[in-house]
Amino acid sequence: MKKPRILIMGRPNVGKSSLINRIVKTRRAITLDEEGITRDLVSVAAQWKGHSFELLDSGGVLFNRKNRPELQDEIEGLVLTAMHSADRVLFLVDYQHGIHDLDMGIAKQLRVIADKVTLVVNKVDDKASAAYISDFYKLGLGEPVAISATNGIGVNVLLDRTLKGLKRVKVSDKEAIRVALIGRPNMGKSSLLNALLNQDRVLVSELSGTTRDSVDVMMSTQDQDFVFVDTAGLRRKGKHAQGVEYYSNLRTQQAIEHSDVVVVLLDASVGILGQDKKIIQKALDAKKPFLIFMNKWDLLERTDQLRKDMLHMLKVEMPMLDHFPILVGSAKEKIHLGQLISTIVDVYKVGQTRIHTSELNQFIQQVIAQYPPSTRRGNRIRIYYGTQVGILPPHFVFFVNQTDGIAQDYYRFLERKLREYFNGFLGTAIEIQFNHHRSSSGSAKKKPGALEDA
Repeated sequence: MKKPRILIMGRPNVGKSSLINRIVKTRRAITLDEEGITRDLVSVAAQWKGHSFELLDSGGVLFNRKNRPELQDEIEGLVLTAMHSADRVLFLVDYQHGIHDLDMGIAKQLRVIADKVTLVVNKVDDKASAAYISDFYKLGLGEPVAISATNGIGVNVLLDRTLKGLKRVKVSDKEAIRVALIGRPNMGKSSLLNALLNQDRVLVSELSGTTRDSVDVMMSTQDQDFVFVDTAGLRRKGKHAQGVEYYSNLRTQQAIEHSDVVVVLLDASVGILGQDKKIIQKALDAKKPFLIFMNKWDLLERTDQLRKDMLHMLKVEMPMLDHFPILVGSAKEKIHLGQLISTIVDVYKVGQTRIHTSELNQFIQQVIAQYPPSTRRGNRIRIYYGTQVGILPPHFVFFVNQTDGIAQDYYRFLERKLREYFNGFLGTAIEIQFNHHRSSSGSAKKKPGALEDA
């Protein structure tokens, strides 16, 4: 069942992001004291007293024609669309600054849907001040609710009032797949997200760096929920790295770390650049299920040979990509978006692969016996047994008589043999670890499947 959608609106810096952070109990949105930081509709899942719902944090809206910041028309277009489709709208104003001309302009837009609007007076930091909010009745949106997003005062009352009468959607036990969309600025990440959603939820512009925060947007298919994170484009270090840009890059790194799957967007019309390689390496280093989506396929002659040539070129530039899916498509023309969704689900499932210990020990006997590891000094190493200790990524531990001096080449060799033997792991890293194993008497303890020295 579709979750109720609650839009939080207001002029810049009245505390919309702070309220969301309070409700979901996490520092989700950038809250620097700089006007216009939140540009997109930041979406986040929330829960209250058994209700599951979606919160949307609008960009700071103005609805006036004077001194309009860059992209303000586009921001307000997104907000107006969301305003009419939302189940409830929370209109935030600032108690400490009183009624602003911009508040009057927003209130005028909201009166046409007044039946689903709650007027919220924020920054009422003590109960005594709550008695002096009557001035806000002038906005024509009924009885205001006094809160302090920073201190939590009145937020529980606000949630009770907002959710009253909405269909209850129970909190699901099934986890949504968190997908981080990363890439250089202007790779089409926001366009791709809007195409997947079939609606404008994220600001799209030819200006590089339009997305400044990482933007969570929820999406559901018939049998799977997703949370897509549209991240700010990653720039080279040392350029544009102050203030909001610095925190946006930091948030992008956090989005990668907290994701279940990472999708790197490349520009098919350009190919792979040096900065693309660095971004891909970030995804590989994070050891997350991972794939590449080559966007802007619509700008090229879409032949099968060209696609094969592009994939070959990528794997020549970065041979490790041979173990990860590479898709070509177009956000603008909605080419291969279904394939993208199914591949995201596939690599997520692959990342959760579990190999039974008995199967792993058969692998040791049948494969590794032919190519046992040795140290740099030439000493033969015995592998007694192996076991899988984790998923996302699959993590294997092999117990050996000594761990010193095992060459990195052997780690790569063992990874390749694991992939070949189990005919899988496409789209995920594999972690391999060697642990020293001795019996209580101090001599090496042999387990079933142990390899003898030749």
